[in-house]
Amino acid sequence: MVLASPLFVVSPQRRAGEAWLRTAPALWCALCALALALLASGCARRGKVRTRASIEALAEDPARDNWQLPAQLLAAAGVGPGSVVVDWGSGDGYLLPHLSAAVGPEGRVFAVEFEADVVEKLRGRVQASKLSNVSVHAVAEGELPGTGLFDRILMIDAYGELAEPVGSLERIRARLKAGGVLVVAGHKPDAALPGPPMQERIDAETVIAEARGAGFGEAKALGLLPRQWLLLLPNEVAAADDADAKAAGE
Repeated sequence: MVLASPLFVVSPQRRAGEAWLRTAPALWCALCALALALLASGCARRGKVRTRASIEALAEDPARDNWQLPAQLLAAAGVGPGSVVVDWGSGDGYLLPHLSAAVGPEGRVFAVEFEADVVEKLRGRVQASKLSNVSVHAVAEGELPGTGLFDRILMIDAYGELAEPVGSLERIRARLKAGGVLVVAGHKPDAALPGPPMQERIDAETVIAEARGAGFGEAKALGLLPRQWLLLLPNEVAAADDADAKAAGE
């Protein structure tokens, strides 16, 4: 009888180790793929940055006129008599009386919010203030009311609501008239400045990059507001397309 040499006896522990080594690369690949998918999901869906507490804090700030500078803001944005304007993410409706006065009886203001109770409060404020050229609309995030085109779309401390920024901005740009402007303002990411928590603030460079990806023209940054950055994002591509179409028809 021939006895097997102990050198050639494979222990159960060694077998388990070899099996682990064979499966480890595939497991690591699966874990990496999962991590990348989660990262992409988090980057793509950023919405709900603005909290209810932040909306209420802005509404209760008695000094807001001093740093929001509504008259100067709307003048810089190019809002004037006859303008058709969207206040996207109206919040407490702070800007609505200013917008109503700026566009006059020939203009229209569309106030947009996303949650039913906020929309009802806005409607109550509009009715109480008798803003006859202002209408209030509940829409899905990243959407706009109706089917018409707008001269200006304002997002004042509301940009973080865009869950998928580039795709949402493409749809928003499609609703701007040729030469129309998207006006975006947000609190500067500077902890020394009063405002919402830092995790709710977005830097202007992020907005500029995402707007460029959605086809907007060169951003114009204004240093007008003491607490906020302010961007004018022109729909220059649509304006160029419109000019080309007119030239082709001549």
